[in-house]
Amino acid sequence: MNNITYKSAYKGTLALLVIAGVTTSGQSVFAQLIPDNTLATESSNISSNGLKDTVTGGATRGTNLFHSFTEFNVDIGKSVYFANPVNIENILTRVTGGNVSNIFGKLGVEGNANLFLINPNGIYFGNGASLDIKGSFTATTADSIKLGENGFGLFSTSDPQSSNFLSVQPGSLFVNALANQQAEIKNEGNLKVADGKNITLFGANVTNTGTLTAQGGTVQITGAENLKVRGNIKTDTLLLDTKNLTIGEDDSATIDKATLESLSGNTNLIFQAINNFNINPLSDKILSLASGNGSIKFTTDADNNGVGNFQMDITDNIKTNGRDISILGANLTLGNIDSTLESVGGNINLQYFNNSGKITLIAKQGSIDAGSIYSFGNYGGNITLEAKNNIYRYRGNILARGTMKSGDVTLKASSVDLTGTVIYTTNYTMGDAGNISIYGDYVQLDQGALGSDLFNHSGNTNQNRKAGIITINATKDIYLKNNSFINSYVRSRDDRGTSYPIYGDWQGGIINIQANSLYINDSSINTAVRDQQGKGIAGNININVNENLNISRSIIVSDLEENTQGKGGNIKVNANNFTLENGSQIRTPTAGLGNAGDITINANNVKISGITENKLCFDSCYSSVPAGSSSGLFSNTTPSSEGKAGNILINTDILTISDGAIISASNVNGAAGNINITANKLTANNGGQILTSTSGNAKAGNIIMKVRDNITLDGTNTGLFANTQIGSTGDSGSIDIDPEIFIIRNGAGIGVNSQGNGKGGNITLQAGTLILDNQAFITAETINNEGGEITLNINDLFWLRNNSNITATAGTAGAGGNG
Repeated sequence: MNNITYKSAYKGTLALLVIAGVTTSGQSVFAQLIPDNTLATESSNISSNGLKDTVTGGATRGTNLFHSFTEFNVDIGKSVYFANPVNIENILTRVTGGNVSNIFGKLGVEGNANLFLINPNGIYFGNGASLDIKGSFTATTADSIKLGENGFGLFSTSDPQSSNFLSVQPGSLFVNALANQQAEIKNEGNLKVADGKNITLFGANVTNTGTLTAQGGTVQITGAENLKVRGNIKTDTLLLDTKNLTIGEDDSATIDKATLESLSGNTNLIFQAINNFNINPLSDKILSLASGNGSIKFTTDADNNGVGNFQMDITDNIKTNGRDISILGANLTLGNIDSTLESVGGNINLQYFNNSGKITLIAKQGSIDAGSIYSFGNYGGNITLEAKNNIYRYRGNILARGTMKSGDVTLKASSVDLTGTVIYTTNYTMGDAGNISIYGDYVQLDQGALGSDLFNHSGNTNQNRKAGIITINATKDIYLKNNSFINSYVRSRDDRGTSYPIYGDWQGGIINIQANSLYINDSSINTAVRDQQGKGIAGNININVNENLNISRSIIVSDLEENTQGKGGNIKVNANNFTLENGSQIRTPTAGLGNAGDITINANNVKISGITENKLCFDSCYSSVPAGSSSGLFSNTTPSSEGKAGNILINTDILTISDGAIISASNVNGAAGNINITANKLTANNGGQILTSTSGNAKAGNIIMKVRDNITLDGTNTGLFANTQIGSTGDSGSIDIDPEIFIIRNGAGIGVNSQGNGKGGNITLQAGTLILDNQAFITAETINNEGGEITLNINDLFWLRNNSNITATAGTAGAGGNG
């Protein structure tokens, strides 16, 4: 038997309405009340007093009183009361004839006993029906009711002679007594029992369109085949048990201070309203369903006319315990949704979760305003939110985690606003992480985080794992701000911080961002292979923007940490206008054994400028930039690294590097990356630099510039440099330049300088016009080895003035060299 229970610590109201109609018996003008002779000398007696009939007699067994009728009806405006002898606690009434019982008036008990009405042909409570019962009330179309928990007693309607009356309390109703019958219980009346007592309707098919009131007690509605509920239900606990359940309303449906506590087995639960569905503030904050295979569906705006909202308090919770849940409506305002299923009571151990349910929220006409949503399991359930207008989440979490496979999270709306929101599809144990996909016209991540990471776990033998793909796609603008971060990590640590070796191939997740314009402020985007024993391939970061990409006080990085193995991810940016400022950096470093990724920038206009006055710190300072650091593009290796630095490639119409900004490819032991720039115009001023360097035994990278129109280098500490550091043994890189016009002025310059033991690099410059003015310089210098060559091919004009110079020197420390 499948059970659903609504429960609350306070009295409340559940107003629910169904769409489906149901066929019932028509109202009888002359309702009959006829006892049968199955009880022999203990038959029931009827006494009339005006509009009131009183039932006396019956068979007494202990605290039970049994009545038996051929016909049992209550006419319009009349009442039928059962006498309640002393010490009687239960009055059981059966109907052995072949007709439905029509209750159009009042049914009561002259005392505190519980009343049972049993008619396998059906029971109909008309719109004038009511109860006057101080005990509990049960109406059923079952063939029989058992007496005692062992079932030795029986009160049968189909075979009265087999009945075995006992003096024990009535037990459970026989579900199999409803087999192969379609009898119905329908309530259109106002049925109310005393506070703390219960109402039970148990039939093959049950429809409620009236009012059921059991304040402080339980309303149990059981339909073996179909259950349709609408009207008003006022109770602390609602138990619904059926195969097919539809709950809805023509106008609106309301759960008021009630908790849906259990829905077991394969029952599908459908809440449906043509207009609105409201879950008013829950007294214990949880709407909870027990585990099972059936799905849960809340539907408002069932007629698709754009009117119908789902509303619940954002501090309340819906817990589905592994079931799939979908919520559809014109507008959705939600609290927290949790589809986690624990199979070990009380202990949260990620190795022992069952599969988690799917969560689907759809607002066909309006918006979704939601709290936290959770889906944990062996296979984490997918979470989908779709809205025609807006999805708004304030300081809520969306978590879809699994041991074997984490679930996917998908958000689709005109506007997606994630303020203080964390979305994680991380896998902490042995499987793949889930994907995160966000689609909208506008998307904002404010003080929020998106993460799809892989963590290692003790005893993990999975050879191949993948982090999820993170996709943000906006037809208009995307905003990342106020310490937001987007991560996809490969980590050798488990969720407790213990590091374990990684075996096999682990693939970091790709981050794809596409928008008309993208604004990143005080935020970070990061793919990495982390921790001492990490191994894997960091995911690529792809940013495609039609118009403006503005990055301020932020970081985009794909890296390998110290002693990790694998490969860093590539970072690729496509935009019309690209601005990197205020200490913002795009980096592909490697401190591990593998190679760093490449950085590619394709934009019509590229501006890189400034330094940061304060330290930038994101994701618990894993991604950080020290105070005073330059804005720029950086691909580098560290002393612990054996890998190769990545290349930096820029394709643009106009490139501007200013105010201390740097484009740098540096290395130690591994091979350096090159800097390749293709542009029409390049300007570097006020300390802007393009730099390759080595501080170890490997050669520094080259700077290759194909600038069609003009290059201007202006200001002290501004220029193009390929250097080696003191103590290094690697050679300096070379610089190749071919603009039409090249202007170097005010202390700016070009240098290939070897401060270590390596050879100096070469400078090759081909231009139509070359102007060096006001202490400008071109220099190729070494300290301990051969100097590099400077080759100038000037087609038209060459000016060298105001203390500017061109020099090539070798062996300044006394060693021989060809300067």
